[in-house]
Amino acid sequence: MKKKTTIIITMICAIGCVYSISLPAQVIQGDSLIQAVQITPVRAEEIAVAQAGGGTVMEIELERKNQQILYGVGITHDGRKHEIKIDATTGEIIRFKSSNLRRLPVLPQVQRDSLIQTAQISFAKAEEIAIARTGGGTVIEVGLERKSQQTFYEIEITHDGRKYEIKIDAASGDIFGYKEQFIRQKQRRI
Repeated sequence: MKKKTTIIITMICAIGCVYSISLPAQVIQGDSLIQAVQITPVRAEEIAVAQAGGGTVMEIELERKNQQILYGVGITHDGRKHEIKIDATTGEIIRFKSSNLRRLPVLPQVQRDSLIQTAQISFAKAEEIAIARTGGGTVIEVGLERKSQQTFYEIEITHDGRKYEIKIDAASGDIFGYKEQFIRQKQRRI
């Protein structure tokens, strides 16, 4: 009887190990979104700029969507806006969309550099600041963007039945926008 129990336990452990190894990394849910990826924000930016043939990165975001973690990169180049979605675990381009700009953005020479390199704090530090502000939670989206001569992070977190949207200055790390709302639960019909 003891030998049979040992075999059964060994089989259960082996099946569990095979199952856990076969799970893709992007499905794992945790507090930090940036720690769950294989491709760094800098590498995602490089991939997107190469795909667009150059240009100015106006925004880069990292988000959980449909059990996958994706980078979304917005680039302006030669009067066009390019939107590129990149798998954050493989670096594969998932979608490339290009459209004419209605009007060309006014970009000082300073902004022609890498968006990530213009930020004084990292994606990980911005997440840390936001999680400290909410008291914990799961990061759903981290975005870095330029608007009106300002570079800032916009972070979405869910925690204890609430959704938080936090804006953090990418130079100082100061929070300048904070929004909290209850998450409505869908009622199931029986």
